[in-house]
Amino acid sequence: MSAEVGLTEIPHLWAPAGLEELVESVKVVRDPEVFSPDGPLVLIRGIRNRFVSDATVRDLRRLDLLRGEEFQVMGLLHLYPDLHPPFTVVVFSSHTKYIRVTENSRIAGSLTTLSGQLYEAIVSSSAVGKSVVGESRPRFDPEIADLACDAVHLAGFLRAVLMPRFMDVLLGQPASANRLFLTAAIVADDMRSISDFPLVGFDDCPDYVLLGHEDRCRCFTHFIQSRHGGRVIKQIYGQSELDQLSITGAAAIVRKAGLLD
Repeated sequence: MSAEVGLTEIPHLWAPAGLEELVESVKVVRDPEVFSPDGPLVLIRGIRNRFVSDATVRDLRRLDLLRGEEFQVMGLLHLYPDLHPPFTVVVFSSHTKYIRVTENSRIAGSLTTLSGQLYEAIVSSSAVGKSVVGESRPRFDPEIADLACDAVHLAGFLRAVLMPRFMDVLLGQPASANRLFLTAAIVADDMRSISDFPLVGFDDCPDYVLLGHEDRCRCFTHFIQSRHGGRVIKQIYGQSELDQLSITGAAAIVRKAGLLD
């Protein structure tokens, strides 16, 4: 709503930023043509990675921004006080967002990939789609996930995402196995972003909290624990729980700003 494609654009906060910075930067809009005059429209700023004022395309790997996931992070910290930062929150939705939360509960920055939208594009607009659609989700199979990961790193991502088609047509594998292979291949390639953590100033931290798509959470958990030496301290993939994180985080910001009883 506060982005360039929303009602009005307001500048992102510079990372690091936490609850206090989000509260201090809210913008209240009163426009009866847009929103009921009975109450204000409260816009909350996103958060962008810090970069130098003379940045160029050579700095692209350092650039990133949040567009609402800061609500989920604030909601997570509010609803689960037993989670003690530092840790990295990984949000699996239309994108993947890697969000570092510091020891003092501030957002140090983020890294984003297009993974979710890429999965949907492959399923809906390529020949691979017919091989992965259908059947309920089976038990997670680490062997399939590992085969997909190895294919990405040894044969390349583009060949790996075509392999579910071969699994279907040439090996007669069920759609559920083919779908897991595709998901694992995307997650495996997605996790290459972790190598850029030092580039954006993320210090070494082994703990992860996963939010979003269940199959992607399971693949990430398997890879981070078996191949990266990290650990997943919490997973949330129920839609109602995810919605509650956003609602709680936004409400906490607005309430602390004195705009909500």
